Amino acid sequence: MTSAIQKITLSSSRDIPFNRLVLSQANVRRVKAGDIARRGLLQSLNVRPVLDADGAETGTFEVPAGGRRFRALELLVRQKKDAWHFLPGWTLTVGGRMEFWQASNGYNLAGTVGRAQPRVTDAHFSPKATLTWEIDPRWQAKLSFGEAWRFPTVSELYQIVATGPTYAVPNANLRPERVLSGEAVIERRAADSLVRLSLFQENTHDALISQMTLMNQIYVTTNQNVTEIRNRGVEFVLQKRSLFGSGLDLTNSVTYVDSRILSDPGFSSTSGTTATGKHVPYVPAWRDTLQLTWHATKRLDLTGALRYQGKMYSTLDNTDRIANVFGAFDAFLVADLHVHYDLTKTMTADIGVDNINNARYIPLPPLHDANLER
Repeated sequence: MTSAIQKITLSSSRDIPFNRLVLSQANVRRVKAGDIARRGLLQSLNVRPVLDADGAETGTFEVPAGGRRFRALELLVRQKKDAWHFLPGWTLTVGGRMEFWQASNGYNLAGTVGRAQPRVTDAHFSPKATLTWEIDPRWQAKLSFGEAWRFPTVSELYQIVATGPTYAVPNANLRPERVLSGEAVIERRAADSLVRLSLFQENTHDALISQMTLMNQIYVTTNQNVTEIRNRGVEFVLQKRSLFGSGLDLTNSVTYVDSRILSDPGFSSTSGTTATGKHVPYVPAWRDTLQLTWHATKRLDLTGALRYQGKMYSTLDNTDRIANVFGAFDAFLVADLHVHYDLTKTMTADIGVDNINNARYIPLPPLHDANLER
């Protein structure tokens, strides 16, 4: 006796306006909006039609799963409503933040000398704007501008630094950083890929940096305002799912930054060096991350990554040029491996090894050649 083979029917994919979607009460997952605006919706929502009392479709669709993606899309839709669509394909989005800041009741004791620091207050408005041009369904261009302020922290205002018998009483009247940033972006999106090229520049006035200065004929290090620094560069991002039609996903992000100190008249050193024109500390010129993920099965993912970072300086005058010593911030290229396995719908297992190629470099603080993550 033969039995009939059950036929499996797959649901078709279709485009549904967002205002026709409602979140099912059975979906209880809640998170903040992620990076859907930047990367696109990589995984579609699963929906089912809402029926009336007679069993007919009402035109509304319920989202039983994917609540986090739904909430993220909901937030993006609200943001789009605040944007100005002044021409077909053109959108202008503006915003701002008002900040009020104060520091009071500060007191420093340097050796036997005490000082009550003055009460300081400040307030600034930070505007931002983005102009977007939807060239076609796949191509998009953006121009963004923003201004931001960073006020001094408690340690920057009040922390005392001792150099032998000399105490550097901090400057409680440090000015806040003022950052002007701009970015131009061109990107192409497809269902399984993303290519983005970004040009950016950031100018920081009165940057708060710890630097050396001359006090009572002794060189001490304390927090000061650096007149102006600039970060200018380019970033290229590539994402491709199902590379060559297989279960292999590729991502790559490479960034180049020309980071310079444009003006720092307050810097002093024992060797007579200057900071103006030098690289900004802790900003490497090159960074690159290449990652491949193979979806071996529905439960098993295998990931390999290469990470490169160029040399950084830790001093404003860039005199720390010697490699392979403590605090040298050497360039490095490391390989990482990671295994992810879904044990059940709610339980996963992960294991990874960083720097499996045992690359030797000395960051701050020094790290072991390889790390095992569980």
